[in-house]
Parts: sequence; C-alpha cells; structure tokens
Amino acid sequence: MKSKPLTAVFCLLLAACTVIAQPSENQFPRSQKESKVMTDKQAQSKFTPKQIIDNVLHLLTTSESPDDFTQDRLVKLFGSPTSTKQDGSYVFDGNVSSQWWYSFSKSITPPAILFTFGHSDHMDDKNNDMEEVCTISLDNFVEKLKKTGFSSPNRIPLRGYYMTKGKLHVLIKPGYSEKLQESCIEHLRIY
Repeated sequence: MKSKPLTAVFCLLLAACTVIAQPSENQFPRSQKESKVMTDKQAQSKFTPKQIIDNVLHLLTTSESPDDFTQDRLVKLFGSPTSTKQDGSYVFDGNVSSQWWYSFSKSITPPAILFTFGHSDHMDDKNNDMEEVCTISLDNFVEKLKKTGFSSPNRIPLRGYYMTKGKLHVLIKPGYSEKLQESCIEHLRIY
C-alpha cells in the first residue's frame, strides 16, 4: 500500500518539475535557409507522420531505459541528426508538411528525450487541428505501450499521462483533432 502514496508524490514532483518544450532557437539554431517558409513541395519529409510515430513506438517498446536511446539507434531510424552540440545533445527534426514539423531530441543537461509534433503557427489554435499528423489515437498509442509491459497510464492534470516500464518513464501530452474528434500524440518526454 505504500507504493500508491509514493507514486502519487512522485507524479506530483514530476508534474512540478517537468516542462515539455521544443528546443529553443538558441539551443539548436537553424540556418537562414531553414528558417524560410517552405512550400508544400519543399516541406516534404523523408518520413510520413505514421512512420515517425511508428519509429517512436519501436524505440519505446524495445527499450529498457533512456540509455537505450543511443545516437546510433536513432540514426538507424531517423537518419543523420540535424543538430549536434558539444555536450553530446542532438536533434532529429524535419517538416512533415508545409504546416507541421517533428522533433526528436536528446539533451544531456538536463537529461531528457523529447518528441514533438509542432505546427508552424502554434499561436493559432483554429488552424492547427492535428488531423494531418494524427495517425494513431492516444488510446491506441497507450494500448500498444501497455501490451509491451508499460504500466496503465496515470493522468496528471494539465500535464498528460505518465507511464513506466522498468527504468523507462514516459510523459505523454496529447493534442486534439477537432475534425477527427479524438486525442492524438503531440509531445512525449522520456526519461
């Protein structure tokens, strides 16, 4: 019975300390060429949103701890990193359309692995429905994780859902598609 209060305390501490964020422009600066608005043809990623989510699910379901998210494993799934820092942090990112991008990053300080689907106009909620990148519902994503040994999700108000498998912890922050009428995967923090 002591595990429930400890889990609750841990979740509260996690919620208070965790911030799901995308890398800042200063952290991984983009070139002027990358900063320009892209046309649909230029924005084509080498991955579809489904391939990206499938790669993320593969990493989660075949890993035992954050240490398993090595740069070599990520290169096999996502290609070459788009940014690397001297401390060993790196980012894999790209556009999936003219409006949506993805980022998968591993930072050393503070240690964290972040995944994000982002919209080019993140301030305009009316025009950034997640339909274009919602290839799996939140419920289906959670079920796939549970089938591979992850705990049932604990809901953390205003943060998302927390799941664990051994030394692997995942905080899932859903987004929403009004058009599809379902929650989708928008951010993951893995530690």
